[in-house]
Amino acid sequence: MRCNCNFGATPVLIVLRALNPVERLLLLLVPVVFVAMEGLSRLVAGSVPPHRALSPFYNNIFFTGAAAVIALSIMRRADRGRTLLLGALFEAARIAWASAVNVPLQASLAATGLGIWGAALVLQAGHVLRPSGRPRRDEVDLWLTQFALPVGLALTFFGGSIVRTFVPNTVDPALYAFDGLLPVPAARWVASFTGGHPWFQALLAVVYNALFATFAVIVALESRVGDHPGKFVSRVLLIGLFGFLLYFIAPGVGPHVAIYHRFIEALPDPMRLDLAPFAAPVEAPRNAMPSLHTTYALVMLIAAARFGARWFAAAAVFAALTMLATLGLREHYIVDLVVAVPLALASAWFVAAFDRDVPTGAYLGRAALAFAMVIAWLVEMRLGVGALRAVPWLASVLVLATLAAAAAIGIPPVPGRTKA
Repeated sequence: MRCNCNFGATPVLIVLRALNPVERLLLLLVPVVFVAMEGLSRLVAGSVPPHRALSPFYNNIFFTGAAAVIALSIMRRADRGRTLLLGALFEAARIAWASAVNVPLQASLAATGLGIWGAALVLQAGHVLRPSGRPRRDEVDLWLTQFALPVGLALTFFGGSIVRTFVPNTVDPALYAFDGLLPVPAARWVASFTGGHPWFQALLAVVYNALFATFAVIVALESRVGDHPGKFVSRVLLIGLFGFLLYFIAPGVGPHVAIYHRFIEALPDPMRLDLAPFAAPVEAPRNAMPSLHTTYALVMLIAAARFGARWFAAAAVFAALTMLATLGLREHYIVDLVVAVPLALASAWFVAAFDRDVPTGAYLGRAALAFAMVIAWLVEMRLGVGALRAVPWLASVLVLATLAAAAAIGIPPVPGRTKA
C-alpha cells in the first residue's frame, strides 16, 4: 500500500507493509461483533450494551480524546482540515443536544473527541466509495482501523459485564496467597508507598487512565516505520478477545476489593488465608488475572522497538509506570503482571505468523508455547496454590522460569520494507 505523507510527518513515499489476512479479519469482525453484541445485551440481564461506552454525553475524556487523535493520525493529511471543521460542527451539535436533554455541560465536555472521530469516519467512507479493486480494499482497511480501536475497547467493557453476570466468585484469595509466597512483598510495598504519597498516586492514576491515549502515539508512529496502523490495532483487539475468554478461567477483582476493603485494620497472612473462592460484588470487574493493562503496555513496547532508541525508552518507562500503577492503585497482584508477559508474546507471534514470507509453522509454535504458559498459570491459580504453600520457594522458580521462557521466545522479527 503506497503512502505519500498520508499518515506520518516524514515527506517520503513509503510502501506500507499491508495487513495480513488475520489482521484484516480481526478488523472486519469489530462492526459485525458490535451489532451482534448489541442484540445479545438485550437478552442478558445485567450486561452493558457496547454503545454505552460511546455515549455522546457521559464519557471519559481519555477515551474520547484519544479516539479523535487516533482518527486524525491515520487519515490523509489533506483531510485533516475538513475533519476538524466537520468535527467541530458535530461537537457543537452534540453539546446542543446534551443541553436540550438537560445533561450538565461538564458531563458533555467529557465526551469531547467523539465528534472528530465521527467526522473522520464520514470522510474516510467517502474515499471507500470512489476506487475499486485493491485501492478500495486499502481504503476499507483505513476506515476499519479508524473504527475498530474505540469500538473494540467498547466491546471489552461489554465483555466485562458478561463476565460479571456469569462469574459470581473469583480466585482472589489464591492470587493474594501466591504473591505472599514470593520472597519480596512488592505489591504490598508499592501499594503502601502510593497510599502515603498523594502526588505519586495522582501520577499513577494519570498513567493508568492514559493507556488508550498512548495507543494514539503508537498508531501515529506505525507508518513512519513502514507498517500499516491496523497491524497494531489488530493486536490490541486480539488481546481484548483473549482477556474476555481468560477471565472465565481465573477471574479476579483485584486486591483493593477482595483484600484491602475486607481487611481494613490489618492485611491477612497470605500463608493462612482461606483459599475458598471470593464472592465478589456484582459491580466489581473480574479483570485482574491477567493484567490487560500490562499486556497492552508490553505490546506497545514491542511495537516501539522499531521506532528507535528514544521511543523504545519512552515506551519502557510507560510500561514500568503502568505496572507500578496496577500495583499502587491496588488493581492487580504481582502474578497478574507475570502472566501478562507470555500473553503479549502469544498475541504478537500469532498475528505475525500470517505475514508474507515468514515461517508460519515456527511462528505459530512460539505463539502456542507462550499461550500454553498463560493457560498453565490460570490453572495453577485455580487449583494449585494450596500445594505451593508446602514448597513456597517453588513460586519464585515458576516466576523466573516464565520470564526466562518468555525471553527465549522473544519477539517476532519485522520483515524488510521497500521504499520508493
